[in-house]
Amino acid sequence: MTVFTVQGVVFDLDDTLMPEREYVASGYAAVARRLTGELSTPAAELERQLWEIFDSQDRGRAYDALLALHGREDRDLITECVRTYREHTPTVRLSAAARDVLGHCLARGPVGIVTDGPEVMQAAKARALGLEAMGVHVVLSDALGGREAWKPSPRGMLEVLQRMGVSPEVAVYVGDNPTKDFLAARAAGMHSIRYRQRGQLHADSEPAPGAQPDAEISSLTDLPSVLQWATAKRL
Repeated sequence: MTVFTVQGVVFDLDDTLMPEREYVASGYAAVARRLTGELSTPAAELERQLWEIFDSQDRGRAYDALLALHGREDRDLITECVRTYREHTPTVRLSAAARDVLGHCLARGPVGIVTDGPEVMQAAKARALGLEAMGVHVVLSDALGGREAWKPSPRGMLEVLQRMGVSPEVAVYVGDNPTKDFLAARAAGMHSIRYRQRGQLHADSEPAPGAQPDAEISSLTDLPSVLQWATAKRL
């Protein structure tokens, strides 16, 4: 396994430090509570239906499909579902492994996060996880220019490195999405590590030529063994 000499580490958020399905479950619960009276259906049943849709080809239009199941077509209500999902206070937490690896890295150098997605949604996730309170530099790429700033754009990477005070050549990015994460890291001049584990939305996807990471791990607990820190422990 390649060992990377680093002065800082940058992480992706969804399906890297936090399981994406955990956030989806939180959001679907919020939407189901909003719709239970509207559709005269128990919230638990609406959640079950949403998960069936999530695991189908209709995932991208889940609320359209849900309302269709109930004989409804209401664009305003769909817009309200999207707003509820994005703006709810999520019930998510860092896994023990994620908390341990963040603590390990923070004790040795600066740590950052670059995450894509609507700003209000990603900010809510970061607050719920207490990332900034831990001392992590959190960059919401959406706040840097909307979708054009999302990965594979390197804009978020360069912004977080500036905040961390670390040069790209001595930083490594840890992510899960082979369609964009490692392209963004490479464009910023960073090394990259893919964290791949069963259950991730992109676990079965392979990167296109030129989009490969520099290394791959199957557990966050493996990360410290491939990092050689070039800075002394901070006081």
